[in-house]
Amino acid sequence: MAIKNSLPLVSIVVPLYNEEARLHVLCTALLAQTYKSIEIILVDNNSTDGTFALAKDLACEQIKVVQELRLQNADAARNRGLEVAVGQIIAFTDGDCCPEATWIQRAIEHFNASNADLVAGQITFTYSARPSSA
Repeated sequence: MAIKNSLPLVSIVVPLYNEEARLHVLCTALLAQTYKSIEIILVDNNSTDGTFALAKDLACEQIKVVQELRLQNADAARNRGLEVAVGQIIAFTDGDCCPEATWIQRAIEHFNASNADLVAGQITFTYSARPSSA
């Protein structure tokens, strides 16, 4: 998939379930991407906290908010996001993630350098002060 000399729209699909406490951090990180041709699709998956209301408050030109209420799982929420995505490239992250500002830009660079159809990046875990066996 060569994308040189163009700025394809990247649709970032984010399944959400009870992410009210972290949603601002996620959206701030996504809106701070160095690659600016993005749409962010927040998919509430029947949250029981204030996630959906907060997501609607955060909606703007770059942030779309939809719901997946039929099935309670991240795959169903991702599929719902894909139904409304219009980007030439689809990126996935989760509600408890905080992507680096260069996340999408670096993916585009890898597409250009390798003519790849799929790109995945490094995932770094942040552990709580009270680690568990998981």
